[in-house]
Amino acid sequence: MTDTPNNLPNSAPSRQHLALLTLGVEGGMLTIGLLLCWLVGPDLLGSLSLSPMTLLQGALWGLLMLAVVVLIIDHPASPFAGLQEDMGQLRTLFQNAKPVDVVFMSVMAGLGEEVLFRGFLLHHGSEWLGIPAGLALSSLLFGLVHAISFAYVAFASLLGLALGLLYLWSGTLMVPIVAHGAYDVAALWYLLRLRRETPEPKA
Repeated sequence: MTDTPNNLPNSAPSRQHLALLTLGVEGGMLTIGLLLCWLVGPDLLGSLSLSPMTLLQGALWGLLMLAVVVLIIDHPASPFAGLQEDMGQLRTLFQNAKPVDVVFMSVMAGLGEEVLFRGFLLHHGSEWLGIPAGLALSSLLFGLVHAISFAYVAFASLLGLALGLLYLWSGTLMVPIVAHGAYDVAALWYLLRLRRETPEPKA
């Protein structure tokens, strides 16, 4: 990604602003998730160990999720066709980001959101309400945190459901953490480099 100051939207935040926003939002979720797990459990230390296999599994699942998302959004009969406008807003939000910023934001999102929504909420929701209800509740709350629009809430909830199932299947939080981070890196690269808005025709 390269800087193109003359073509950037006026509302595009600076790299410094994006870094502070990431630290505040994603770092805040990570802190809250770790604090809650420390107070009432579970002990996440065993679930946060990274091995070559969990890294490979997470990366492959993250890329697979993006491939499915792209196919769904681009399908003419997709119920998520309304996400096109949301994609434009996200493109504006991250327009100033350089590759190192994208990686930083994605790693923080993977850590913060997975520790809170899967490591804590899905774990305890499944214990209190049963696995199906715990999975649904944690996924819906995950979607509501991404409330850009109603369509995006539904879209993010489905992503949360996929990440929750990945956590339950793998038995370790590190797989959805890596999958989430890999998905975000690939999705932002796709959004900023491959899915640029078509320029308006000149009058």
